[in-house]
Amino acid sequence: MNPGQEATKDRGTALAEERTDLALQRTIVAGERTLMAWIRTALSMIGFGFTIYKFFQYLPEQIAAGGVRRPQAPRNLSITFVVAIFVMLIGVIAFYGVLLRSGPF
Repeated sequence: MNPGQEATKDRGTALAEERTDLALQRTIVAGERTLMAWIRTALSMIGFGFTIYKFFQYLPEQIAAGGVRRPQAPRNLSITFVVAIFVMLIGVIAFYGVLLRSGPF
């Protein structure tokens, strides 16, 4: 081997190792970001759960005091159920369209 080829090989190897190290660092940082996102989501869901719990804890007191008009109203919203079923059907049709690769697009 002549000295020119050895220097080029060493420089190329050094660049490859540097790129590999950077890729490894990016992977580690991406994993940490994902873990932080999971923790953030879990904490917000726990906080939301406590909020709902406290709301329903005071709801019977408000109903007994007469502060809540029509407490059964959310259960009587049949239009919401119909819309939810319709959206679900559209999702199932879209899923099978993508699965079978058919459709207008």
